[in-house]
Amino acid sequence: MTNEQCLIFKSILNGCSHGRGESANVSMEDLVLNMVLPLSMAGSMIVYSQEKDQAVRPLVANDRAFNNITEIVTGSSADGLALPQVTNIKGDKFNVEGPDENVNYVFSALIVDQNKKRAFARTESQQSPAGFTRLHFNENWHDKRTSKFPAERLQNNIVLDSRTYLDNEGYILRSKLVWCLRTSLHLFVHNQEKELKEFRCRVGSVPKIRFSHHGPAITVDREDTVLRIIVSTDYVVSLPCPRWPEEASEWFKRKRVWPEQDIVTTIIKGGCHIVPKTHKLGNDPREFIFSFSVCEKILAHSLSTNQKRCYMLLKFLFKYNLDKVKRGLTTYYCKMTLFWLCERIPLSKWREDNPLECLMWLLSDLKGYLQVHHLPNYFIPKRNMIDHLSTASVQACLRDIENVLKDPLSIILELTENHRFCWFSRDVSLKKMLQPLLSEGIYTQNMPRMYVLQYLSVMLDKGEIYLALSMICGTESCEVLPETEYSIQCLENVLEQCDEGDDIVCVKGLLANIYHQRAEECVKSGNKRYGEKYKRISLQTYQEILQDVGHHIWIYSAYYDLLYACGSCHILLRHFLSVVHPQAKGKHSVLFTSGMYTAITPHSFLTVHPSIFNFTEESVIPSTAYILFKVILAYSKTDVNVNALESEHNLMIHWREAISLLEKWVVYKCQLFPEKNDDFMLYLVGMTRMMAGDINKGCDHFQAAVEYTSSFSKIEFGMTNVKEEVPTLETQSKRRYHPYRQSKNFHQKQKLHNANKLFSELRFRNGEFHIKPYIHY
Repeated sequence: MTNEQCLIFKSILNGCSHGRGESANVSMEDLVLNMVLPLSMAGSMIVYSQEKDQAVRPLVANDRAFNNITEIVTGSSADGLALPQVTNIKGDKFNVEGPDENVNYVFSALIVDQNKKRAFARTESQQSPAGFTRLHFNENWHDKRTSKFPAERLQNNIVLDSRTYLDNEGYILRSKLVWCLRTSLHLFVHNQEKELKEFRCRVGSVPKIRFSHHGPAITVDREDTVLRIIVSTDYVVSLPCPRWPEEASEWFKRKRVWPEQDIVTTIIKGGCHIVPKTHKLGNDPREFIFSFSVCEKILAHSLSTNQKRCYMLLKFLFKYNLDKVKRGLTTYYCKMTLFWLCERIPLSKWREDNPLECLMWLLSDLKGYLQVHHLPNYFIPKRNMIDHLSTASVQACLRDIENVLKDPLSIILELTENHRFCWFSRDVSLKKMLQPLLSEGIYTQNMPRMYVLQYLSVMLDKGEIYLALSMICGTESCEVLPETEYSIQCLENVLEQCDEGDDIVCVKGLLANIYHQRAEECVKSGNKRYGEKYKRISLQTYQEILQDVGHHIWIYSAYYDLLYACGSCHILLRHFLSVVHPQAKGKHSVLFTSGMYTAITPHSFLTVHPSIFNFTEESVIPSTAYILFKVILAYSKTDVNVNALESEHNLMIHWREAISLLEKWVVYKCQLFPEKNDDFMLYLVGMTRMMAGDINKGCDHFQAAVEYTSSFSKIEFGMTNVKEEVPTLETQSKRRYHPYRQSKNFHQKQKLHNANKLFSELRFRNGEFHIKPYIHY
């Protein structure tokens, strides 16, 4: 996708349409869908899928090994069709659902081929339903090429137990072959102990592991008990079928607009796989299925971002509305519907400004397949994928689809109340934000820009700088950040088009931050004169909005970064004192409201304190903690007369008292509500303790952070050379730090020590330090 295709938000913010120089010509419904799932976020899922696709690896790569096993990641997480991370909310409880994964273990030596004499087996599909086959074992397979694998053949279970998985006619029995294959995978099949260790190494917490069988797959559901993230993985064993099956010969002869011929040729040359699965209405123990999962991944990679985004919207509707009552339909049927539709509809008609129309195409096609009770497989059309569904189930599904077709947009907005994509906070309702946009009777030129600016403010409050910049600059993915100069140009253009009544505080705050970054880039490149120029512009931009920051306190964080870099620590301290002063009209309570975050991203790493960036290259932390950290840094550098400040404001605190405040804030926050970056908070406290000369206490906090999560020690699963100073998994399990577990006396201590005494240094009032039930992560 080129930048010209990603212009909806950019054109609205600049007050013109797609190159026509007039007011942005996009319907309100399409604009709302672009806010529900921005095209750039769909593009980031493509980047995520490419990373997953690189995860293909040989489990046994030795040329002398008989069982050459390859691990291939397939499914939506690898083909770019997965939904972004979704937070499911139910009352005060929530969990975060990540993209599902399918891991395919391919036994490369067990080739299935109709004509190859050295093949493990051949297919016989005459007595099986369309898309299914039996495998007839090759009796001569034992004797072929015996000189190459003499020792391995004698020791391998698949060879020794070959008679155990054959019937009297020489056909392979599905369940018994699977048992032999999984026995050969004893080093790689995931069991309870391995899943626990691997998950703890990756995430740093003890998960709940649940195993189940889903068709031919072993399904492993992992739930992080602290972060409440749920990830599901299906493990499947399969046999390679390098020759394209005769049953699917019609596929490459088809006339269509997609895919291109070179893609078709590549797929044909790669063949398919045989997976141990029977028809849902059958019980033949000898039945297997043709699997085209790798072919589907190649096809999915050839889709445009617009096509993938429309499918994600359908999948979101299907998963949380159409499939709310389980009737037998799966998201795989939605994928087949997408492939069939892409064959008919040219790529030029899948645009960024018509997502609702594209979604209606998909829903209408799915409805049509249900009406005739026939959904053909994309590669083998003779196979009816829904023939196992009862008439009553099909009719019920039809009624659900018809209800969605009447008003899909309202249903999607309603779903976002309880199923929110990762860039939305749990304390921000997208429905409430965007419903007025749909209910307005008059379409004015400024209305879309007003709501887009409000949307950007919410994103920036949460630290979603990637998403905000991709929308403003028109980049194809949130992972593809524009150059700093181009970002400045786009932001300046937006501000030129805005009116006096527009909410531009956050956009100006972002621009001021990027001015500062540009200044640091100039200094690092040796151009100090331009560096000083951009610092002055950044400071001037901040001064214009400081009175209007309100609850967008991440702007204070970026402003303090600039002041500290300029050596203006006394200005930093005076501003902080003015914010927390009792006569500051309630600003001090806003400062300590949860849910305001500061993102440490590649776009701001130049301006943060080096100790933080060296600790982690990317993190999202509460702005309150970061502001306190900058204040403590300023205390260490300032030469301001402390007594004078105390007499002026009567609430100046000494350096160690400020550190104590940060420490108490972190402990209090950890106990009241768990978040995924409390390990980072512990690191901040440790850094401040070390700066104050409290070496022992600083080390204690560092140790607590290390024991809280393994991200600090960079432990990877399977590493053999672990440094002695890094805690092992065994020591972590014994000395694990759980900041979320409230002590038995916690509530009693709360009664004895009210908020005024706990935060007396900053004149906190009881109730002003309040953590909302919903916060960003």
